[in-house]
Amino acid sequence: MINDSRPTCVTDPIQLKEMAGNTPEWLIIEYVVFLSFLSTMLIILVKSRFSRVGADQQRMFDQIYLSFMIDEIVYGIDFDLL
Repeated sequence: MINDSRPTCVTDPIQLKEMAGNTPEWLIIEYVVFLSFLSTMLIILVKSRFSRVGADQQRMFDQIYLSFMIDEIVYGIDFDLL
């Protein structure tokens, strides 16, 4: 005969629910959130392999655009402190 010495809190579902509380439900929610995060990252990775994702920022660093932005910033600051 096999001596089954497992504690009753493992074998009895009522005691298991009393000891664990809502922990199993929260673990399932955490797993679902994590797996959805991973699947979203995988989908974006596959999508970016075949199509352009995001905006092209190369025009932002053109000389004309930079001088325009610097002029806007300088004229927008009030240097009259007195």
